[in-house]
Amino acid sequence: MPLPRGERNIEMLTQGWPGEPEDFDLAAFAATFRAGRPELSAPALDRVGRQIEAALDRQERAAGRKLAVRATALRFRRFVPVAAAAAVLLSIGAWVHFRPGSPGADRGGPVKGLPVIHAQPAPPSEGSPAVSKPIVN
Repeated sequence: MPLPRGERNIEMLTQGWPGEPEDFDLAAFAATFRAGRPELSAPALDRVGRQIEAALDRQERAAGRKLAVRATALRFRRFVPVAAAAAVLLSIGAWVHFRPGSPGADRGGPVKGLPVIHAQPAPPSEGSPAVSKPIVN
């Protein structure tokens, strides 16, 4: 569970933990350590909090971009073999269709084995001009 930002969450972090026994030496060290350092003002603490939140947001956005790139790469890795297989199958189909001796290869004339039917023009009706060009076979 992500921790809420901008709040004091020490209670949440220590929830369910047993209390620590008092250590006089540690307490004395902490007191002298804090006494030698100045306290940050509220505006300074707010600035630091905003900078931390901005850094965390940048990290989250970068993680989201990395996830999107990984998903795209995974889709691409799945697509390439399928596209290659489709190209191979289409090439084989075109070769079978257009190879010498196949019915589709002879585009200039009729398909071998089928009869050739020549359609005759309809006779001219009355009042229409006669055809002046002969039909060429």
